[in-house]
Amino acid sequence: MNAPSLARMPPKGHPQSSPLLRVALDVTPAMTQGAGIGRVARHLARALPLLDRETRYTYLYATEGRNGVIPAGFLPVPYPPEDDLRLPATAPGYGPGENVTFKRLPLPAAWMTRLWHRARLPVPVEQFTGPLDCYHALDYVAPRVRHARLLVTVHDLSFLAVPHYAEPSLAAYLSGVVPRVVRRADLILAVSAFTAREVVERLHIPIARVRVVPNGVEGRFRPYPPGERAEARAGVAGIVGDAERPYLLAVGTLEPRKNYPTLLRAYARLRAMGLPHTLVIAGRQGWQFGPIFDTVQELHLAGQVRFGSPPDALLPALYNAADAVIAPAWYEGFGLSVLEGMACGAPVIASDIAPHREVAGDAAWYADPGDAAALAETITAALNADETTRATRRACGLARAATMGWGDAARALLHVYHGA
Repeated sequence: MNAPSLARMPPKGHPQSSPLLRVALDVTPAMTQGAGIGRVARHLARALPLLDRETRYTYLYATEGRNGVIPAGFLPVPYPPEDDLRLPATAPGYGPGENVTFKRLPLPAAWMTRLWHRARLPVPVEQFTGPLDCYHALDYVAPRVRHARLLVTVHDLSFLAVPHYAEPSLAAYLSGVVPRVVRRADLILAVSAFTAREVVERLHIPIARVRVVPNGVEGRFRPYPPGERAEARAGVAGIVGDAERPYLLAVGTLEPRKNYPTLLRAYARLRAMGLPHTLVIAGRQGWQFGPIFDTVQELHLAGQVRFGSPPDALLPALYNAADAVIAPAWYEGFGLSVLEGMACGAPVIASDIAPHREVAGDAAWYADPGDAAALAETITAALNADETTRATRRACGLARAATMGWGDAARALLHVYHGA
């Protein structure tokens, strides 16, 4: 089967829009999740009303508790400058524009999930928003709609494709809810052509009902000039340890599908051959992360591997000061760390899986995720590559990243909202 084609991109600038179009999004992940889907929701929610000021947006949100408030920095602001619409979120004070209404749902997020998705409460979302033309669920699941077109974003199908790598209770919940929601959606938005194929094949959805709207990268992820890179190295010294020692970087949640034990085994091989680098694994603890730390002990790597969940503001510096970025995952829906590493001009070594190839193309080095020896050899090849090879791959990565900003993602999404 041919890969689903990318949603047709509109011309640069403002898309054609109708002043009558009424769109609602559930931006709860933007307010309750720090990374992953939360980041996707924040950047799309900020970019959409800045690029399309005629459409009227309603942002629904549920908080973790009854007294939750909209986080600072996510409040509407009047008509900010547009000099960086490739990533609106980077400019000071950026937030949703004046054409946005926030509406808080009456119960905390956990209760809304139970009532709408577990108990299947037959209350349409228009009960809270008023009449809509389009409702977009950014995080897999959606309530009932009365008349609106229903759009659902699917980030990956790991809970079906690799359930042994998923948290069991979440996998069971998503396996029951997502197929039902997807079947009644007018359009399913996949973050990659790979995920679109998964939706078609695993959920038996006609390809005509699937659109690809890729994730994006923020403008702050950029190559630092030499002086700024030295400052970045000093700025992340507390995370990476010895300020003078080079390091390799992996970014992502500590969970089985990220495949960190294989990375650790590859790193142990490299250490045995004299590699001087520290290995930095930057990500929060997810589920079943114990085997990762067990592998560190088994391989006697204590003191050589640094774990932590650095502040989001330090991520660009962390990428820039790394000698290489490694993404060893067994399974991904997209590959955000690959894109962020490329955007910073770092050499990227990725597991040879379809989403990584889709994001990086010829910019990255690839290795079989199940072969620690092959991964070690690929890391060595990337670190020892001649200047021409490094420069060619770096230029390729920067060029690809330049077409994948959050503004680009929002434009593709607006094209779908407006009838594509």
